[in-house]
Amino acid sequence: MVGTQLMNWDQYATVWARLHGGFDPRRAAPVVRGWLRFAYHVGYVLGRLRVGPTAVTVVGVLLCVCVPVFAVQPVDGPFLGALFVLLAGVADSVDGAVAVVTGRTTRLGYVYDSLADRIGEATWLVAFWLVGAPGALAVAGGAISWLHEYVRARAVSAGMREIGAVTVG
Repeated sequence: MVGTQLMNWDQYATVWARLHGGFDPRRAAPVVRGWLRFAYHVGYVLGRLRVGPTAVTVVGVLLCVCVPVFAVQPVDGPFLGALFVLLAGVADSVDGAVAVVTGRTTRLGYVYDSLADRIGEATWLVAFWLVGAPGALAVAGGAISWLHEYVRARAVSAGMREIGAVTVG
């Protein structure tokens, strides 16, 4: 927050860039910039409603847990599972936006967010397996995803920039 006011987009983008290795969302590709502006606006509204970033992270994890539960439903199961993946993705972007907009970014929150991301990925892989993907493919997908995050974390701890590019993925 700036004083008692929530951050405007430019203030938010400046802080967001500092927290993401200097990547300025105002200069991102249109789709990425649009996604980040959407997250900012939702985060702004939630910040005004005094919803904290941890609450949004918890809701995101609960949405992830819904993915395998709904994906196996006989009517529209995969569609419902995909819908919950999308909602969880929104929550994953918005929790950080709420933290930035309200001035409540913490290192512990960053760790919780990363943990929530890995839990979410695990639930999605379970959903793939439950709807018929070969188990080996689900395990390989998880291994590749987690390896990517492990290498990124090790690179940051070795002093490299946190991110090189932001994509929709």
